[in-house]
Amino acid sequence: MDNFILRINESYTPKTIPLSRIAEYMLEYAKLLGEQEHVHFGNISEGSIHMEAFVDSPSIPAVRQRLDALNQSNTPEDILKAFLKLDEMLSKDNATGLIVDGQGEKIVNFIGKNKPKPMIFGPITQHGSIEGEIIRIGGADTTIHLHIRDGDKIYTKCTASKELSREMAQYLFGSTVRAQGVGKWIRNGDGIWELQSFKIQSFEVLDDTDLTEIVKTLRSIQGNHWDSLNAQEVTDIIGRGDGEPS
Repeated sequence: MDNFILRINESYTPKTIPLSRIAEYMLEYAKLLGEQEHVHFGNISEGSIHMEAFVDSPSIPAVRQRLDALNQSNTPEDILKAFLKLDEMLSKDNATGLIVDGQGEKIVNFIGKNKPKPMIFGPITQHGSIEGEIIRIGGADTTIHLHIRDGDKIYTKCTASKELSREMAQYLFGSTVRAQGVGKWIRNGDGIWELQSFKIQSFEVLDDTDLTEIVKTLRSIQGNHWDSLNAQEVTDIIGRGDGEPS
């Protein structure tokens, strides 16, 4: 039997770390070591947190092989996922960490809080548009706040004048609209652009008529040749915007 110790430095002590957080670390540590039927909990030492795991002798080579794989370019996905999760947890806890064996030899190093901070760009202000369904309009002052839903995304930072909001209100939970205006955007550390504010200056109502119904109507008109086209040809014509079969 051999032991492997996860050391969590510069953060909690055994007396200050929440029990639920210990459980989260133990779960990810078990995933990293693998061989879960043959890896057992040892103890948590005083000082910085030393989380000890005992490994049954027959499984020691397999566990070492998993940990050594972190120093290779083709690390298996499950090992890398567990490693990155532990490193992320350490970063959130403002800590660093490492794994050592029973002889104190360092096997794995976690940079945790010392990893480079992601670059954030912005805010950038520019003209643009937002499309979606108006799901909320409210406010008591001259600037009214609107929520516009585009699929799973909801834009909650939209504003408009009272006069313009009154016009848009008739399409609440109705037709899709395209709102034009000036938006302020920021790109977060994950590379995703987030809307900080959007001042609506004008809008237009988009035609929500189903394409199938449009084509059905066109094909019902005699003499325009639409009834002779297949679905792909119809889509191509609508995409070109010329409105007439060639």
